[in-house]
Amino acid sequence: MNAENLSALAEKAIIHVIRYRDGPDVELGQAYKAFIANSVEEVLPLREVARDQEVANLEIACDAAVAFVEDYNTMNPENKFNVRWFYLNVQALLTIDLKPALLDEPVTRLKSPDVDEDAEENTDEQESPAIDHTPVASNTRASKKRKAPAATPASDVESDNGGSSKKKVVRWARWTDEEIERLIGMRLNGMSNIAIAKALGRSYHSVETKWSYITHEERWKSYIDEQQR
Repeated sequence: MNAENLSALAEKAIIHVIRYRDGPDVELGQAYKAFIANSVEEVLPLREVARDQEVANLEIACDAAVAFVEDYNTMNPENKFNVRWFYLNVQALLTIDLKPALLDEPVTRLKSPDVDEDAEENTDEQESPAIDHTPVASNTRASKKRKAPAATPASDVESDNGGSSKKKVVRWARWTDEEIERLIGMRLNGMSNIAIAKALGRSYHSVETKWSYITHEERWKSYIDEQQR
């Protein structure tokens, strides 16, 4: 699987989890889509040394989700996600496409204390695994549809031109030139990405990704060369 397809799957799982909590009208901004793609590409080389390529794909996509939610929480402190909750939900969704073998184990149903052993045996003989799983999946989808949209910060809401309906767009806070210049200056002075993230009010992953990008972008490469003279 190439980086583009893996990024698309990660993006799909991430927006699904966001919509579960914040409602069906949430969209990812283009900058955040690029952020997810960059996060995948950054750690993709680790797949070459993995014993299981499918597990590696799963972990890489999940890591991109963690990078996203850490950055989102930094920029939206009033509407944070629980990182562990976010990771587990994204992992569960991605497993369906990237490592379905992990889902092959049977599911143990709850048993009523009023059902006798004979009735239980007859039920087990009549039910097939496919029938057993269908209601569970249906109920899960139904519960997600009934989930009430959570309050969303005004800065994340974008109105459609067509009328009163609104789409909530999860936007990535763009880096200003001043921030990038500060990032370069601190890096050239030997500061770590963790320290820079704290100084700039950004997440570690955001700083790491931005530094990787600007060192390959001609404009900023020239600026870095000038600062090093």
